[in-house]
Amino acid sequence: MDGNGALYIADAGNHRVQMWPAGATTGITVAGITGSPGSNSSQLRNPYSIIVDNNG
Repeated sequence: MDGNGALYIADAGNHRVQMWPAGATTGITVAGITGSPGSNSSQLRNPYSIIVDNNG
């Protein structure tokens, strides 16, 4: 979770990371392209975790 209460989810099956703002009913894709695995700078392949530090 970030300082605003948003939850970040690594969605391996859809090759993306989503942010769910507090109280939201849908998530926002913040990394990757839904359903499109790859290895270039805009794509992810099966992300399974998220690691952050104190700076986000």
